[in-house]
Amino acid sequence: MRRLQKDWNDLDKQVQHGTIAVDMGRAQCLATYIAQGLTQETIGAALGLKRRRIGQLVLYHRFNGTTGAIKISERRFRAYWRQMSNFASFRGAALPRDPVKAAQVKAERLAYREREEAKVFIAIGKAIERGEAPLRIIKPGKPLTGKERRTLSPRVTAHLRRQLDAVVTTLQTEVTTLVKLCEADHPLKFAPTLLQGHARILGDALE
Repeated sequence: MRRLQKDWNDLDKQVQHGTIAVDMGRAQCLATYIAQGLTQETIGAALGLKRRRIGQLVLYHRFNGTTGAIKISERRFRAYWRQMSNFASFRGAALPRDPVKAAQVKAERLAYREREEAKVFIAIGKAIERGEAPLRIIKPGKPLTGKERRTLSPRVTAHLRRQLDAVVTTLQTEVTTLVKLCEADHPLKFAPTLLQGHARILGDALE
């Protein structure tokens, strides 16, 4: 643990090279120790980090490994990720009691996430190449300031509507798939969680 703590603290010295260098160094540090067998809980206890924060940095590390020369700060990446990732999360989802089936479902869920994650990474890279800044998320229930009203330009509004239309289309497709699966009497492994995920996104967009 002392080695981990030293490596982590030494990264503060890289601030002279800019925020991106520090962010990438921290993400690389966590990914290295996780690959060596340390759990996120152990790392969190040693560094005083919450598991969510560790997950954010590890995700950022995976993004950096797929984008070549494109380098952005972790905060900016997180803004793009919130905007573009709308696939289902299986966090807390139940697994079959049978160990063999449970392992199979875990592998399928991991493969699904890796596929969807790669799509989001590509979309973020293209947005950066086009010079498109991530949209600012405005919390519901809070009065809009003049600056926030100007943020909701016709271009931004049109972009949000395209996102909403994409979610609706996905929901319709998955409902159709559900119906077919029910008719064929197949096991509905992911369908309820997928629909819940998209329904949550749709609800957030309509607030």
